[in-house]
Amino acid sequence: MIDAVAVAVDAEEILRNLPDGGSLVDDLHALRKLGLNDQRMWQALVGLSAELQKNPELGAAIHERLVDPRVRVIHGLLERARIRGELRRNDMDIELLAQIPAAMVAYRILVLGKPIDTDFLVSTCEEVLLPLVT
Repeated sequence: MIDAVAVAVDAEEILRNLPDGGSLVDDLHALRKLGLNDQRMWQALVGLSAELQKNPELGAAIHERLVDPRVRVIHGLLERARIRGELRRNDMDIELLAQIPAAMVAYRILVLGKPIDTDFLVSTCEEVLLPLVT
């Protein structure tokens, strides 16, 4: 069922193939240009949300194959930024910070019923994530 919802993302492959843009801003813009906003995947999860409450195995599988890889990509970009000295503090919890975009996407689709569009993705990065970390 999960494979029918979306193609799993290989976080390590994306990070290997995404050139280091020299800054977190440029890395996030390059990632957005890859078109991984996964509108269809997130909308399919809306339909599965009731089932996810009753089926922990399905929830774990969706997290492992669909959500976590996307979080790991953001984590990798934040780690690049840490290495470059861009983060305002080196002890920031990038595990937690990397979850913010996915959490905002889920809230937008599941709670607000709005689509994921370019303006939303740019605002999430430029008005939420970047001010928190830089």
